[in-house]
Amino acid sequence: MPKNMSNCFLWEFAVAYKTILVYVDDSPHLVNRVNFSAKVAQSEMAHLIGVAVTGISRLLQLPTINVDPQFAANGNPYKPEYIDQLRHNAQSALTKFKEIVKPFNLPSIETKLIDDDASDAISSQGVYADLIVLGQNDNDNPSLIAKVDFPEYVALHSSCPVLIIPCAPRTETIGDSVLIAWNGSMAASRAVRNAMPFLQRAKNVRIAIFESANTDKAKQQESCEEIVAFLERHHIQVELVRRTVVDNIGQAMLELAIEKQVDLMVMGCVAHQRWRGVLLGGSTRVILENATIPVLMSH
Repeated sequence: MPKNMSNCFLWEFAVAYKTILVYVDDSPHLVNRVNFSAKVAQSEMAHLIGVAVTGISRLLQLPTINVDPQFAANGNPYKPEYIDQLRHNAQSALTKFKEIVKPFNLPSIETKLIDDDASDAISSQGVYADLIVLGQNDNDNPSLIAKVDFPEYVALHSSCPVLIIPCAPRTETIGDSVLIAWNGSMAASRAVRNAMPFLQRAKNVRIAIFESANTDKAKQQESCEEIVAFLERHHIQVELVRRTVVDNIGQAMLELAIEKQVDLMVMGCVAHQRWRGVLLGGSTRVILENATIPVLMSH
C-alpha cells in the first residue's frame, strides 16, 4: 500500500468515535440524551460509557449549596445520610441508562460513578473518550449537582468534542443534514475536524458564512474556498450559504438551521475565562440556550 494512502486510512480511523461518553443524571431529559448518544454509538460501532457523578466534592466546597431539606434540617448538609442519598441517586441514573440503551444492542457499554463535581469529572474523563454527550441547561429543572455553566465548561475544558442535546429536540435524527458555522478560526477548524464522522455520513452538509459591515470579503472568500477544498478531499460535498447579519450571529444561525431543516450544528466554542466558570461569546451563548437540534462544539 502506498505510504500516503496508508496515512490517509490511519487519519480516517483516528477521527472515528470509538469511545463515547454520556453524562447521566436524574434529569427529565435523560432519555433523549441517552437515545441520541446510543444512536451515534450504534452507527460508529462504538463503546458507550454512562457516567454519573455524586457532586460530593462540590458539596464540601460550597457549604451554602441548596440541599434536600430532609438532610439539611439540622443545618448539616454533610450528614452521612445525605451523601448516601447522592450516591443512590447516581446509581439509579446509571441503572436507567442501562435500561435505555438495551434495545440498541450496542457492541459494548460501561457505567462509571464518580465522587466529584460534574464539571471537573466529565471534563477529565474526556481524555479517554472521542466524544462527550451532554444535555442542554434547563432553567426550569436546575440541577443540584451540575453548575449552570456545565455544558460550556466541559466544551472548553475537555480534550475531545462535546455534543450537546437540546431539552426539546425537534428531530429524532442526528447528522443527516449538517450545518457548519464557519469563520476561519482555529476553533471552527477544530470543530470541523472533530465532526468528520458525522460529515462523512451526512446526506448534505452546508457551511454558513455570515457577513457584516466590517467583514473583509476578500479574506472571507479565500477562507471559504479553502475549507470547501479541504472537505472535498475527504469526499464531502458542501453547499455554501451566505447571510448578511446586523445583530447576533447566534440567532441568525438558529434561524438558518430551521430554514434548512438541519439536524446537527457544528461550531467552535470560544470564551473569556472568569473567576468561576466561563463567560461565553454572545453567539455561542445564544445557540447553547436556544438550540432545538444537537450542537457539536470544540474549543
